Amino acid sequence: MRKIWLICMIGLLGVMSACEREKHVFRPEPVVGYYPLTVGSFWKYSSKHAWLRYDLAKEVVALDTAQGHIEAFKIRYLWTYSFHDTTRNQAEWFTYEALVGTEVRELYDLQDTSCYDIILTLPIRVGDFWQRPPEQRDSVMEISVYYDSVTAMEAVVTPAGDFDDCFRITRISLWDSLGYLHQEKWLKPQVGFVRYWNPPGAFGLTYSLEDYEIIAK
Repeated sequence: MRKIWLICMIGLLGVMSACEREKHVFRPEPVVGYYPLTVGSFWKYSSKHAWLRYDLAKEVVALDTAQGHIEAFKIRYLWTYSFHDTTRNQAEWFTYEALVGTEVRELYDLQDTSCYDIILTLPIRVGDFWQRPPEQRDSVMEISVYYDSVTAMEAVVTPAGDFDDCFRITRISLWDSLGYLHQEKWLKPQVGFVRYWNPPGAFGLTYSLEDYEIIAK
């Protein structure tokens, strides 16, 4: 009888251990494992066309708190347009990024988090997709709706290095002024986005990663 009881207990512990392992497999992984968000991290992108050069710098400059006690990272963007290596124009703007549940979101206003852009969902896999509901309309960017899908895993060559196993994310969006727009971007886990592609006639630029630094958390 004692031997039967011992066998049953061992079997029960085995089932519980298997369940724990199963739970671990499907638990969302930390955001830093896919999409680094740490103060001081930066990414620099470039796009060159003959004598024209476009540079886009992104930097995590601060940690703040958004509505609902959401931890939000303040992001600084600096866009520079140069002609024959002479700077012609610059533009600077700020936004916020936050991990909310399993979504990495871009927040437009710390005091009103009801309107946002979903950058990606975690953990990311080929075949995943997400969509901005119509009520999340972005009046500033004139975007009515978008649909994102993770379409492939590919190698990407950039001035900052060669990156294997990058997730290609395809976005189809509906703009008030441009109609339907098709865009692509490639995410390298633990690095961030390494390339952005925009179609000719809209923005018409492909930005590739030129330099970056990830600050350890």
